[in-house]
Amino acid sequence: MITTAILLVTAFILLWLLQRIARTSATELDLPPELHGATIAYSEKLFETMTPFHLLAKVDRIYRKGNMHFVLEFKTRARHRVYQSDIIELSAQRLAITGSCGLPVSVTGFVTTQVEGERQTHRVQLLDADQLVALYERRRAILAGTVEPNCNAGYALCASCSYRTECEPGAKAVHQREVQRYGQTGHLRSGG
Repeated sequence: MITTAILLVTAFILLWLLQRIARTSATELDLPPELHGATIAYSEKLFETMTPFHLLAKVDRIYRKGNMHFVLEFKTRARHRVYQSDIIELSAQRLAITGSCGLPVSVTGFVTTQVEGERQTHRVQLLDADQLVALYERRRAILAGTVEPNCNAGYALCASCSYRTECEPGAKAVHQREVQRYGQTGHLRSGG
């Protein structure tokens, strides 16, 4: 009788612990519904492909749900926000994964931002391979000097760029913003 009671209590505790672990893993990062019940397929893994161009990408997490895989990137930020660079990074990771091992990866990706210990997960639509190739080709043309770069629409990025004094549209944009903000025309401070 005592043995049966001990076994029942042990089974109950084990069941409770297993349920708690399962519940914690599903909500640990405030995962969206698409990832509930998903398992971590890869963590901190490097993927490399040569097609359509050489690409090496380190992925924070890849979740698997059924046959589909989802990429997730962790970012520590001053506020919960997703940037275009996050979408490009996740899209490049998707391309590297599919190119290196042929895994089916969703066009939906996730960025988990952490602000002062609080986490939020944001759903993003990833770029396709053609869009990434276009970005790659544009970057090559800019570096080769055959295409002029566009002025960055993000004032903070442009203002802190160490090349802004060499970039006429960027220098003018920052200067105009400083005049609007401070009401004076002063020397452009180095954002280096």
